[in-house]
Amino acid sequence: TIDGDAKGNVVTVNADWCNVTGLTLTESLDSWPNWRAGVMIYSNYTRVEGCNSTENSYGIRTDNGDHHVFKDNYIYSPSQAGILMEDSDQCVITNCTKSFSTWTGITLTNCQYNLIENCVSFKHGHNSYVFYTSPFNVIRNCTSYSSSKGVDIGFNSPSNEVINCT
Repeated sequence: TIDGDAKGNVVTVNADWCNVTGLTLTESLDSWPNWRAGVMIYSNYTRVEGCNSTENSYGIRTDNGDHHVFKDNYIYSPSQAGILMEDSDQCVITNCTKSFSTWTGITLTNCQYNLIENCVSFKHGHNSYVFYTSPFNVIRNCTSYSSSKGVDIGFNSPSNEVINCT
């Protein structure tokens, strides 16, 4: 377990081709305007697998990085979003569970050609899956319940596919 002691991101990845595996990440800084993440990624080709993220602003957050894989992660009680990807393309999010956030389960902003599959997202203050200015993404075999909306495909987000989701 790595406890961020409310001082910033719990883990920050700045190098390409890194793996973050099997960790419990808790207590990132959680106050506006300094919301922080369990795992904050500023690189390419990062794999986050088998991690538990609790009580962080964001479970996993990316900024301007591509080709990530997020697999088999459990994200509980983020204050903002379970996973927030910004300007990140060609990523895969699979078999992740997100629950009890104030805002959303997974949010993509300015992202394209990503795959979200076999995920469960529930009990969010707003939406389980959100795409903003994010075209050409696929969400497949995902479940959402007890959130205000399941999938919200917002403005400037053409050509997304939602397949076999409940």
